[in-house]
Amino acid sequence: MARKLYVVISLILVCAFFLGSYLLESVGVQYVSPGGSPIVKIHVYSYFSCFLFLVLLLKYGLGSILARSGRLVNYWFLSVSALVFTIAVALYRFGSSGVAYLVVTVLSALLVLPCIYHLDSGQKKKILSLFSFLLLCNSCVALVEFYLQATLIPVEFTILSYFRSTAFLANPLNNALVTATLASLLMRYSSIPSEVYFSIIVLALFSFGGRTALAVFLLTSFLLSFGSVRRFVVGGVSISKLKFAVLQLLFLVALVALVVLVSQSGIADRISNKLFLDASAQARFDLVFLLEQLTFGEWLLGASVELKDNVSFFLGVEIIENYFVAWIVEFGLLGALPMLLSIFPVLFYFFVCGDGVSRAAIVNFTVISLSNNALATKTPILLFLYVFLACHVLLVRCRDKSTGC
Repeated sequence: MARKLYVVISLILVCAFFLGSYLLESVGVQYVSPGGSPIVKIHVYSYFSCFLFLVLLLKYGLGSILARSGRLVNYWFLSVSALVFTIAVALYRFGSSGVAYLVVTVLSALLVLPCIYHLDSGQKKKILSLFSFLLLCNSCVALVEFYLQATLIPVEFTILSYFRSTAFLANPLNNALVTATLASLLMRYSSIPSEVYFSIIVLALFSFGGRTALAVFLLTSFLLSFGSVRRFVVGGVSISKLKFAVLQLLFLVALVALVVLVSQSGIADRISNKLFLDASAQARFDLVFLLEQLTFGEWLLGASVELKDNVSFFLGVEIIENYFVAWIVEFGLLGALPMLLSIFPVLFYFFVCGDGVSRAAIVNFTVISLSNNALATKTPILLFLYVFLACHVLLVRCRDKSTGC
């Protein structure tokens, strides 16, 4: 069973990683654009997730699926219950068209999560190692795109004043959210030296245009490094001369590559000229003007079509750069508050039971997601975050039997 689960879960994750919205749209699938069949509005990885859980449910029963999840079961049931309520609100407000986002973004992640507890340690490590490599590849693609000022997948930006890389993970801000959230966790499972990995991630965040993501990632990385620095200063490290020399060489190469990329590409202009309060950043402070337009009924059930069509009048941009405000405008508080309950109980569990790396990833996600609209669109970030947190926490638990989780 574990082997088959590992293959299917890996397939789900790979589909979520590579089949971004821009790629689907470029091959004729109307995944995010208006029109098209409702069937294609739900991503293929969501179908795989639902099918996997349904097969396991029919074969083993819900109790057997959740048996190994420990105290996570309580948080999982709370999240699923809140999501079911939100789906009911969406069906009432929009019909079936309002459900695709909830299924793709939240439900898929919740259904795959319990299955991770049935994998062995070797399979969990393989998943983390594979995606540490894929995340690095995605960042390298972003750097190449930024240097060439051309995207790998045909995309036309009509609202951005500067070029942003898209790589594989759909829109630039979704790339920034996924990269900054997962990098500190996944780089521990990469065979590439952390200095090189870290440098590429930082440059990629510039390429994606994720200023908040970059700032939060640098801050949490700095805090995570305290323990290593302290151990090095107090007790030193045991390392062979050859390995120490190789690490020095790799660090030098990474430093030279960093300087060349920054000085010879548009990233330098992005650093020196674009770190200011532009229209997009100002729109995050103007959200209060949009909320002031809501009537009592709209606060409960979501804004009218007229108000949604005139968001740019109040914000100066057409996108609401805050997922919770976007949920209020779309679903009202009757849907937005359950949406929070469908996402954060599981993250709270991993925050309490996890180590510093897990907590840094959760903090990164929580802060960065509030600064852009990535979580208000169909995104695999929760699927990745839940799965990788579960794998990491379970592996840490195997090394530290004293945990009470």
